[in-house]
Amino acid sequence: MKYKIRKINSSGFGLLEVIVALGIIITVEVSILSLSASSIKLGTLSRQRTQATEIARQGLEVVRNIRDSNWASGVLWNNSFTTDDWYKIKFNDVSATNKYWELIKVVSPTPREETITIDGVNFTREIEIKNKTAKFDDTTDIDYADVKVIIKWGNTNTKKIEITEYLTNWK
Repeated sequence: MKYKIRKINSSGFGLLEVIVALGIIITVEVSILSLSASSIKLGTLSRQRTQATEIARQGLEVVRNIRDSNWASGVLWNNSFTTDDWYKIKFNDVSATNKYWELIKVVSPTPREETITIDGVNFTREIEIKNKTAKFDDTTDIDYADVKVIIKWGNTNTKKIEITEYLTNWK
C-alpha cells in the first residue's frame, strides 16, 4: 500500500512571525513617542528662552528710557544710576497719564533679583550697572554705563541668559 503525503497549505502566521511583527511595531511606536516628547521639550525650552530674552531686553530698554528721560528733564544722563551697583525695576502707575519706570538700587541684604512669572515659569532678573570712562582718540574722556541684565529660570535657576549693552551720553 502506498501512502501519499499531502502537503497542508497553511496560510496563517506562526508564533515567531507574530512576535517579530509586534517587536517592530512596538519599536516604531516607542521611537515616535520619544521623538514627540523630545520635540515638546525642545519647543518648551525654546519658548522659555524667547521669554527670557524679552525680559532681558525689557530691562535694557527701561535703563535706556531712564537715560533719555534724564536728558529731557535736564539732569545728568546717568542720574538714576550714578553708582556701580545692582538695580531692580519698579513700574509706577500713578494715574492714567502718569506712568513711569524707576530704577531702585538694591541695598544688602535685599536679594538683587526680581521674580517675573510667565506661563507658570519663574524668571529672575538681575541688572548690574557699572559707570566707566574710556579714552576716545586718546584725548577725550567718554563716560558710559556698562549695563548687564541676567535672566535665570528653571529648576534651581539652571538656565541663564545674559545681555550686555554700553550706554553713553549720546545727546
